[in-house]
Amino acid sequence: MTVEPQMCDADRLPPDLRRLLEELDATEARAAALAQGVSDAQLNWQPSNGRAWSIGQNLSHLARTNEIYAEAMSSALDRLGSNAPVRRGTLRLGFADRLLLRIVEPPVRLKFRAPAKAIPAEHRSGDEVLREFRSAHERIRTVVSRATGVECGLVSFPHPFFRLLSVKLSSCLAVIPAHNRRHLWQAHRVTESAGYPGAPAGLDHWDIVHS
Repeated sequence: MTVEPQMCDADRLPPDLRRLLEELDATEARAAALAQGVSDAQLNWQPSNGRAWSIGQNLSHLARTNEIYAEAMSSALDRLGSNAPVRRGTLRLGFADRLLLRIVEPPVRLKFRAPAKAIPAEHRSGDEVLREFRSAHERIRTVVSRATGVECGLVSFPHPFFRLLSVKLSSCLAVIPAHNRRHLWQAHRVTESAGYPGAPAGLDHWDIVHS
């Protein structure tokens, strides 16, 4: 089959891929609430005497990470062209994928050092970081649309962050919303940290849709 770029029409997607888009929508709404509901000082304030990431840095990290994932996934589909394996059913995840999702999902229990190319800038405006976040999401939505008829578990490519490893398209699509929730949770925790400069409006609880 040929994998052509196309507009993302959620109503035409299989239920599992439509669910992915709903998860992207939910995390994007949460990111907007965080970025637009705080001042620049609040957005860029870092807990733990500057050793932990700010709200803005968490969102910037997600934008950079998602952009890199989107580029890797899109390139993989480009390379396959008409040789892309035809979809045979819903997205299937292996044991290692499910274990990774359990680790990534909030509440955060284990922390990892971010890859160098996903390290966020120290100071961003809310408009800047939200624009980058949404732009990366649009690229991911395009990948989801292109993957509609593809057996994603049979599409492998070099991991965009760990080049000695390979990763499946199905794994990337599953981990992106979970990784979003992880850092949105961490961003919300910033507002509860000692020394945070004021209480943001509308962020009095952590509430985000996920399976």
